[in-house]
Amino acid sequence: MKNVHFITKNSQIEDYLITPVNYNKKALYERGYKVQIFYKLTKKSLSCDILCLISKPIIQMLRERDSVFKESGPVVSFVKEARKYCNKIIWMDISDSTSVTHFELLSYLDLYLKKHLLKDKTLYQKEFYGGRIFTDFYHKRFGVVDSFPFKQFYPLDMNLVHKVGLSWNMMLFRK
Repeated sequence: MKNVHFITKNSQIEDYLITPVNYNKKALYERGYKVQIFYKLTKKSLSCDILCLISKPIIQMLRERDSVFKESGPVVSFVKEARKYCNKIIWMDISDSTSVTHFELLSYLDLYLKKHLLKDKTLYQKEFYGGRIFTDFYHKRFGVVDSFPFKQFYPLDMNLVHKVGLSWNMMLFRK
């Protein structure tokens, strides 16, 4: 039996991601996965075979302020520490677009799942104005300038692209 722990927060926004997990707990158990959901960062919540970290709650719990996580910052430090308690770490990025990524974590993770991904992953090596292909187009073509420019870019290391995968999305949300 493999112990799988999800760390999130108990709110409707994050609930959509956990709903399919809760709904399928029995089926997962029958297939050898004992799933538990945790809402706090504790030694118990980290001690497992597979640790699934839901991005936004983890960032909030750790009070991360940087849009690109630094080596000495709270998120990277936490993921390195969590590695001592679990065998595999999965980062579940629940940000809303293909442009907001946390690829700077890839070397510390076993898997990075995102609900939206560009089909051509080589595009993650290029910095787009406004962080998106369409905002880059409007900026170049029509001179559109943002009041608050998008400042979150960390290129995807193609040596680690095998760790990047697609996660389920809100379409699986069930009331």
